[in-house]
Amino acid sequence: MKQDAWTISAANETDIPALAAFSIETFYDTYQTHNTPEDMEEYVRTYFSIDQLTAELKTAGTYFFIAKEAGKIIGYTKLRDQKKPTAIQSLDPIELERIYVHPSQKGKGVGRALLDKACDFARANQYKTLWLGVWEKNVKAIRFYEQYGFSHLGKQIFVLGKDEQQDLQYMIALS
Repeated sequence: MKQDAWTISAANETDIPALAAFSIETFYDTYQTHNTPEDMEEYVRTYFSIDQLTAELKTAGTYFFIAKEAGKIIGYTKLRDQKKPTAIQSLDPIELERIYVHPSQKGKGVGRALLDKACDFARANQYKTLWLGVWEKNVKAIRFYEQYGFSHLGKQIFVLGKDEQQDLQYMIALS
């Protein structure tokens, strides 16, 4: 998939160091003003290390797609089919666990293209529903998902460091 000067492709192990750095940068950009430095550090150390991301990339049912421009990551998605909310288990769901876009690229179509890629991939692999959890205070992301056509499904707890936060669950039918 190509849009202007950027492309989207499946991630591979050579992408992991850049993916780790990108994940940390974008995670801090989005969440640092709302969380303690200790909770932020614990989260990124746990979930964005090279070892952790490599293990996730090798996990069956986990898929990363990276948007790059001039060889540099400008966004990515992570899909996984291991976790399924009870309310939609019978709907063959896959989770959009992450969609991160570099702050300089927001509003330029990168997020929408990544979401389109996630939906296309899910459909091609016989999933019927794409679902996600989004922090209740991330109003821009909630608006983005609702404009795309996602509907509210429920709530879940998301633990960032020692802080339990409320995520809203959203879903979209893929058929």
